[in-house]
Amino acid sequence: MVWRKISGSARMFVAVSAMLVFAGCAKRETLFIISTNDIHGAIDRMPALATLVDAYRSQDTAAVLLVDAGDRWTGNPYVDKAAESGRPVIELMNTLGYDVATFGNHEFDNGTELLDKRDQEADFDLVLANIRTGDTPLSQPPAYVVKQAGNRKVCFVGLITNFIDGHPDGDAADFAGLEFPSPFSTAASLEFLRDSCDLFVALSHLGDDADTILADSLPSLDLIVGGHTHTVIPNGRRHGNTLITQTGNKLRNVGVTKVVFKGRRVEAIDNHLVALDGMAPDSAFLVAVRAYYDAPELNRQIGTLATTMTRVGAANLFTDVLRASMKTELALYHIGGVRTDTLEPGPIRFASLYEMEPFESRAYRVNMTLPQIRDLIIRKYNDTQNPKEAHAPDIFPSGMNYAIITDENDTAVDVRFDLQDPNPRRRYSVAISDYMYKIYKFDKPEVVGQSELLTDLLMKRLGTPDPYRPDNTMRIRVEER
Repeated sequence: MVWRKISGSARMFVAVSAMLVFAGCAKRETLFIISTNDIHGAIDRMPALATLVDAYRSQDTAAVLLVDAGDRWTGNPYVDKAAESGRPVIELMNTLGYDVATFGNHEFDNGTELLDKRDQEADFDLVLANIRTGDTPLSQPPAYVVKQAGNRKVCFVGLITNFIDGHPDGDAADFAGLEFPSPFSTAASLEFLRDSCDLFVALSHLGDDADTILADSLPSLDLIVGGHTHTVIPNGRRHGNTLITQTGNKLRNVGVTKVVFKGRRVEAIDNHLVALDGMAPDSAFLVAVRAYYDAPELNRQIGTLATTMTRVGAANLFTDVLRASMKTELALYHIGGVRTDTLEPGPIRFASLYEMEPFESRAYRVNMTLPQIRDLIIRKYNDTQNPKEAHAPDIFPSGMNYAIITDENDTAVDVRFDLQDPNPRRRYSVAISDYMYKIYKFDKPEVVGQSELLTDLLMKRLGTPDPYRPDNTMRIRVEER
């Protein structure tokens, strides 16, 4: 009865005041998103990750989600060369209780049939919006998933790079029958999800350089958990309304994003990285991981390393072995195919070969002129299609050294070859990695021969009584003209 005697304007004032009081008293809730990317089989760090995850889950005051942005294998022979390739990392992720993950380009390294088998074994959700699996053995993954975290709904969208001839980085044969629409237009088409969740997250295997474009394509994203470029972003980076994160690779760091909700809105969101080095390992996980590493064939010694071998030294070894085995004048191999940063002196084990080179690479024998090689080097240095590999020495040589000449904008304009008698008309015999031949953009000469697997050639070279002494000398220079 009293309410009816109040004027319309007064009723509005009372209603608005009540809403403001309610909003002011709205309960704050906290969510932690623990994120990994580019694990590349680093299961040796998962016992420490388990300790970190357990510490957050043991808190009663916050919800916790554990997520991954792709490239779970390729890089550790104890995962890649296990009796069931890739399964160790999936089993450990299941035990850790991952909630959701997306795909990286290296998920496809062993074909769609094996990938589908590993996916079926995952107890966590796998999402990828910009893929069409067609008639391949790979089941079509959902574009997104909505996860309940406490009282909050969190929407996760998965996206992958398609920047190499319309497919992710890798051999085109690995992606046969698959289609990868633009991640950016696909993301833009998912704007409708914003209204159905309290937090909007992209699990992106696009790379740090492309995540800013993603944020522009879907500006309603609250968070991008990134991967692919192995970039270390210590405290996240804001682009518009979106926080962009990435942890590096091989579980050296783990991302922790803290989200504070107040009422129906995100009041605060921030990210930091936690280094796993020095963190006490979970004892049960340690036992499980040691069981995977107890593989007699992988631990078999094949040789001895006399001194420390750097990544440059490994690249020099690869090219020297290819040039000698194929009896060519020159050899060229890409630094991205070398996956060991450092190999310490002492026994070289069978597993070490696959730690250095996990891709089962070969080399092709071709005949090239110096102008053709110059064009190959310049195009790669100035690469705009795959910018994460541009503006740095990439193509490592054997049989010569060379200098990349750049202008004031760090654009390669010429190459100077350190050869005794450089002849621009002469065709040199060259051993070139099959990946470079298939993926890099250059005038491709006819293939006139093919090597054995590089890992087999490395085994022959290193499996000698005398310790191997690596050449860690850089054979490439970058000089501004």
